[in-house]
Amino acid sequence: MARICIIDDEPKSAEVLEALIQDVEVERHEISIFTDPYDAVKALPALEPEIVFLDIRMPGMSGMDLLQLLPERPFAVIFTTAYEQYAIQAIKLSAFDYLLKPVEEEDLRAMFTRLRDQRHHDTAAQLAVLNANLNIREPEQFKICLSTAERKYFIAVHRIVRCEADGNYTTFHLADRSRLLSSRTLKDHEDVLTTQGFVRVHKSHLINPRYIDTMTSSSAIKMADESIVPLARRRRKEVRAMLQMS
Repeated sequence: MARICIIDDEPKSAEVLEALIQDVEVERHEISIFTDPYDAVKALPALEPEIVFLDIRMPGMSGMDLLQLLPERPFAVIFTTAYEQYAIQAIKLSAFDYLLKPVEEEDLRAMFTRLRDQRHHDTAAQLAVLNANLNIREPEQFKICLSTAERKYFIAVHRIVRCEADGNYTTFHLADRSRLLSSRTLKDHEDVLTTQGFVRVHKSHLINPRYIDTMTSSSAIKMADESIVPLARRRRKEVRAMLQMS
């Protein structure tokens, strides 16, 4: 049995989420609901939850504000949000998990599966990047959280030239010609980076169009770092159009 807290200023949303959790989980959980974030801040240290479902937009105190008030956060944070594409992009880039309200049963099941498969470390640096991403309005300033075998890196999205699949890992090629090996698949990163304009040009390659140099042939692209990336037939028309607009 896991100790779970739901923090949401909308009582109905919190109650629906509680019922969904009990429906999708075979194991029964100890669930506490808080509709006042100030009450949650006071109670969380004593409750010692393992999972916190946290509304990111609440009057008086946002989810980010609440987390900043807790000196220790030894729990997995799952942000909940209504459909705000900008907020969702910021959360994804910062590598936090989230659920879109109204929460769907299938999404909740998938989230619990991810929780069991991964270890969650709620770091101050990760929260700082999320807070920054939530408060900017220029895509140039977005940062992405990349996890390697050793540590987390926070990289400005505009510094990424391209991403290359390497089995269940992804190699990030940066503008300064350095590389990072992420411990997530290219598909995982595609879901995040396509919201920032990146394009999947081949089954193993995701590129930042701003770094396209030329099409060296009908089946290859030369990038600004002089690397050559294969181009799938179905993507040729799209890449040609990008080159014409640049």
